[in-house]
Amino acid sequence: MTLAKRMPDLDDLRLLPVALAAWAGAWWGTGGGRAPLILIIVSLLIAALALALLISKGPGPAPLHARSPRGSLGAGLLVVALALAVATGTAGAHRRAFDASEAVRAARSGSLVSVTARLEEDPVPVKARSGVSRSRARARVLETGEGRSEGAYVRIIVTGELAEARRGDRVEVRGVLDTSHPQGPPTAGLLRGESIVIAARPGGWRGSVRRLRERLVEACAGLDEQGRALVPGMAIGDDRAMGPELRKAFRTASLTHLTAVSGSHLAIVLGVAPYLLPRSRRGRILGMGIVLVVFVAIVGPTPAVLRAALSSGSALLGALIGRNGQGIATLGAVVTGMLLIDPWCSRDFGFALSAAATFGVLVPARAWLRSGRARLRDDAPLGRFLGRLLALIAVPAWCAIMTAPILLAMNPALPAYAVPANLVAAPAVAPATLLALGSALLAPLWMPGAAALARASSVCTAWIAATARSVADLPGARFEASGARLALLGALAGLCALVLIWRRGRARASTKKDGGAPRHALKASWRPSSGTRRRRDPCAPQQSPRPRPRSLRPRGRPSAPRRSSRPPNPRSHRRRPPG
Repeated sequence: MTLAKRMPDLDDLRLLPVALAAWAGAWWGTGGGRAPLILIIVSLLIAALALALLISKGPGPAPLHARSPRGSLGAGLLVVALALAVATGTAGAHRRAFDASEAVRAARSGSLVSVTARLEEDPVPVKARSGVSRSRARARVLETGEGRSEGAYVRIIVTGELAEARRGDRVEVRGVLDTSHPQGPPTAGLLRGESIVIAARPGGWRGSVRRLRERLVEACAGLDEQGRALVPGMAIGDDRAMGPELRKAFRTASLTHLTAVSGSHLAIVLGVAPYLLPRSRRGRILGMGIVLVVFVAIVGPTPAVLRAALSSGSALLGALIGRNGQGIATLGAVVTGMLLIDPWCSRDFGFALSAAATFGVLVPARAWLRSGRARLRDDAPLGRFLGRLLALIAVPAWCAIMTAPILLAMNPALPAYAVPANLVAAPAVAPATLLALGSALLAPLWMPGAAALARASSVCTAWIAATARSVADLPGARFEASGARLALLGALAGLCALVLIWRRGRARASTKKDGGAPRHALKASWRPSSGTRRRRDPCAPQQSPRPRPRSLRPRGRPSAPRRSSRPPNPRSHRRRPPG
C-alpha cells in the first residue's frame, strides 16, 4: 500500500465541538434571563443554514480516506448548532424550576422555613467565632413546610447535632435561609438552624455503604494526624479529619486531587482489578464492570466520579462488543450526555477540572509523547533518558496547564511547583490508594486486618504529606496572579500556540514538498553520500561484513565462461570448456 492511499492515523475530534457547544448552552441556560432564548434562536438559525448547505451540495463521490469528506462542514455545523439549542433549552427549564421552588422564594423573602432534605455529603465541623461547635453539610431539598417537592440544594449549618448525621440521611431542619452565601445556583442559600432531626437513615445497599465508611474511620482512629486524614481521603474521599495546616499545604502543592476521588483513583483500581478476576475475556470485562459500580457506590456519585465512571463503562462496553473507540470521542460523548441530563454540571468546578485534566492527558500529552518518540533516538543513553523524562512529566505538566484557567477562576493564585510535587508524590499514590481501599472493604468484616492495612497505607500517605509540607515551605510556592501577571501569562500562552501552529505548518509544507512522504520515513531512508566517511566507534562490537548482492546480467547475451587460475584436474569426470 502506497503512502498516498494509506489511511491517516488521526484523532477523532468530531464530538469535541459538540461537547463545547453543549457546555456553553448549559452555562448560559442556567444563568437565567433572556440570554437563553436569544441563544436558542441564533443556534436554530445556524442549524437551518447548515441544513440548506447540505441540501444544496447534494450527493457526490468522495475521495478515499479524505480528511474533509463532502458535506462534512455542513453536517458538523448542524450537529453543533442542535447541541447548543437542546442544551440551552434543557438548562433554561432547569433554571425556571429552580426559581419557582419554595425554598428559593423563602430565601428571597427572609421568612422562617421548615425543610426536609437529604444530605449529599458527610457533615464537616466548622469553627465559629463565638466558640460554639458547628457542622456544615450540603443537602438536597425534598420537601418544604407546605409539602411541595423541591429540587434545589441548600447549605445547612447547625449546632452540634449535625455531626451525628451521615451522607444519605433524611433530615428535618427549621431556620432562615441566607441568600448572601457566595455559592450561586443550584444552591438556594445557607440554612442556619439551631437543631436538626434525623427523620430516616438509608437502608439496603446505602446502609451497607454507610457502615463501611464508618468502620473505615474507626480503623484509622489509632493513626497519627496525617493518617487519620489521608487514609480515608485516599480511599473514599473523606478528608474531614484534615487540619487547616495540612489542607493549606496540599492546596499550595497542588495535591488536593489526591483526596478528591476522581478518574486517577478509578484508573488505579481498574488497572489492578484484572489480576484478581477470571482469565476469560468476557469474565474480566464483566468483573471490571461490577468493580466500577461498587467503587461509585462507595465514594459517592459526584459529577467528577460519574464522568470517570461513564467513560470507563463505555470503554468496557466497547471492549465487550469488540469496538474499541478513542478516548477523546468517549470524553466528548460522556460530557455531552451529562450536560444534557444535568445542566448544573456546567457550573461545577470539580466536573470542569476532571474534564480538562482528562483532555490534557488524551490530546496534548499524547501528542507530546509521540513527537518526542519521533525525534529522540532510543539507541543512545541520552535519548533513552530524555524519553523517560518526557514520559514522566507529560501527564502532570499538561494536567496543570489545562486546569490552570479553572483554578484561577476559583482562586487568583497558582501553585508554582505543581509538576515537581506531583512527580515526587506519584510513587506513593497507587499503594496508598489500594491499601486504603482494602482497609475499607475489610473493615466491616475484620477490624484488626483493616487496621493493619490502614497502618500500611499511612506509611505511604506520610510520604505524600511530607512532600506537600516541604513544597509549601519553598520560596514562591504560591504564585499570586494579578491582572498584569494574568495578561503576561495569556500573552506567553498565545505566543506558544502561534509557535506550535507555525511549526506544524512548516512540517506540512515540507511533507508536501517531499511528495507526501512522512518526515520519519524520509529520515529513516537517509544515508550518507559516497564522499562522506563514518568514523567507527572503537567501543562498538564488530559486525560481520554484509555480503554483496549478485550482479544482474543483461538478458539475451550469453554469459562468458568463468576462467580459473587453477590447473585442470585430470581425474575430474566433467569436461571443462577450453581456455
